[in-house]
Amino acid sequence: MAKILVVDDEPDVEALVRQVFRRRVRAGELSFEFAGNGQEALDALASQPDIDMILTDINMPVMDGLTLLEQLRGVDSVTKAVVVSAYGDMQNIRTAMNRGAFDFVTKPIDREDLALTVDKTLIHLARLRDALRSHDQLVAIRQELEVASRLQRSILPKRFPATPNFEIYADMRPAKEVGGDFYDFFEISPTQIGLAIADVSGKGIAAALFMAVSHTLLHASALAGLSPGDCLARVNPLLAADNDATMFVTLFYGILDLTTGEIVYANGGHNSPYIVTGTETPQLLDGTRGMALGVVDDAVFAEKRITLAPGDAVFLYTDGVTEAFNADDVAFGNGRLAECLANGDRTKPRTLLGDVTRAVTEFAGNTEQDDDITCLALSFTGPAPASTGEVASAPPAAEATDAPAAEQELEVTLRNDLTEIQPLAEAVEQFGEAHNWPMKLVLDLNLALEELIANTISYGYDDAGEHQISVALRIVGDTVVVDIEDDAKPFDPLSAPKPDIRSALEERAIGGLGVQIVKTLMTRVSYSYADGRNHVRLEKALPAGG
Repeated sequence: MAKILVVDDEPDVEALVRQVFRRRVRAGELSFEFAGNGQEALDALASQPDIDMILTDINMPVMDGLTLLEQLRGVDSVTKAVVVSAYGDMQNIRTAMNRGAFDFVTKPIDREDLALTVDKTLIHLARLRDALRSHDQLVAIRQELEVASRLQRSILPKRFPATPNFEIYADMRPAKEVGGDFYDFFEISPTQIGLAIADVSGKGIAAALFMAVSHTLLHASALAGLSPGDCLARVNPLLAADNDATMFVTLFYGILDLTTGEIVYANGGHNSPYIVTGTETPQLLDGTRGMALGVVDDAVFAEKRITLAPGDAVFLYTDGVTEAFNADDVAFGNGRLAECLANGDRTKPRTLLGDVTRAVTEFAGNTEQDDDITCLALSFTGPAPASTGEVASAPPAAEATDAPAAEQELEVTLRNDLTEIQPLAEAVEQFGEAHNWPMKLVLDLNLALEELIANTISYGYDDAGEHQISVALRIVGDTVVVDIEDDAKPFDPLSAPKPDIRSALEERAIGGLGVQIVKTLMTRVSYSYADGRNHVRLEKALPAGG
C-alpha cells in the first residue's frame, strides 16, 4: 500500500482526493494523510516515515509549498513531491521543479490527470527504490567478496623457501573476484615436505568457503603424519558429510623425502603433475585413479612413488592452465604446457612458473577466462642428510637459563580508525614469531581480528568522535586467547544468520559471511555485553609444540 500525504488548506481538495481514489483506498492499494500547510506536513513526515509521496499546494498559510520543498531536501531524498498550482503560474511551477518537485498538477484539478500523475509518480518511486536496493545489495556483495578474497589470500603461503636441498615457488591468478583453487606446501618433519594443489568446483563465495574447509582439513590430516592416500581418505568423508551444495574438490597431495628425493603421492581427480628432467621430455606422473573429494564418503585413494634426481623439478597446476582458451576457442593444452616446461629453467621454480603463466597469458590474449590459473613448482637440488635424532645445535644449559622467555601476553589499544589495523597485524605477527608459531596460525588470527574490528569501526559508532578498541592476546596452556573490547553499539556477531552461500548472489540475504569465516578460522568464539562495552573472545588451539 502506497501512502500519500496531501498538503492543502482548502477542504474541497481533501474531498476531491477521497472521491477520485475511493475504490483504490477500499482495495488497499492507497492510503492518504492530510495536512493544512507545510509545517503540518513536516510534522506528519517526522511521525510517519513510511509516506511515499507528497501532493502539495503552493499557496498556503504558515509555510507555503515552495518552502516545504526546500525543507524536504533534508528529510527523505526518496519521497517524491507533486505540486498543485493555478493554471498559467509557470514561475512558481518552475521554482518548484528546481527545488525537487517530480511533477505538477494544475488547478482546477482534472480528475483523470490527477490519477495519471499519481500513478506515474508511484511507478517512478518504485523503480527508484528498486535501484537503490540493488545498489545497496551490490555494495554488500562486493564487501563480502572482498572478505572471501582476503580469506583466500590468507590461506596461500606467501614465503617461498630456497634451501640447499630444494627451492619452491607458487602463484594463483583468480579468474573472478574469488576463486576455488589453492596450493600449499609445509614441513612435515625436518626431512619431509608436503606438497598440495587443489581445485574446488564452482567460483565465488561458496567456492572460497569450501576451499578454506578443504585446506584446513588437509593441513590438519597431513600434520598428523598420515600418508597421502590415508590423508585424502580422512578428508574425503568430512567434505562429503552434509554437503547439500554437492560441491567437490580435486586434490593432489604428495610428500617429498629430502634424504632420497622420493615423492609418495595420491591424486583425488586432479590433473597429473609433470616431472621435468634435463634429459627427457617432461612426463606426467602416473595417475592413481582417485576420484574427487566430497562426492562419496567411502572412496579409496591409492598411492604411487617416484624419485627425483638432483636437478629434477616437479610442476603442479590446475586445469585453468591447460584449459585457457584463446579467441578462436582453442585450449592451451598439455602439449603447449610440456613444451614450455621443456624449454624452461627447471632449476629456478620462479622463472619456470613465470614462463608458463606468461605463455598462457600471451596465448589467451584478451579472451576472458572462466577458471583460475594456479601453479606450484619445486626444484630438487640434492639429498639432505638424514636426521640422527640428536640436536647438535642445542645451546648449553646455562645459556638457555639466561635467555629471556618470550612474553606470554600482548596488549594493543587502537583508535576507531581503519589504519590502525595494519600495526595490530604486525604486532600479532611479531608475537607469533617470538613463539615460533606457524604462519598459518598468525594469518588466521589476523584475518579474524581484521574482520571483527573493521566491522566495529565501520558500523559501530554513531558519532565522529574518537573511541578506543582494546585487544589483549595471551597464551593459556595449549590455546591462544584473544579478547576484544569496545564501546560501540551493542552487537553480538554470533547472532548474525549463517550466510546462504548456495543461492545466487542476487537471491540471497546479505550479511553473515565475515562472522562465518571467523567461526571457521577459530576454535571457539564467544560474546558478552557489560558496563557499556562489547566483549568478543576468540580462542585458537595452538599446534603441538606451539
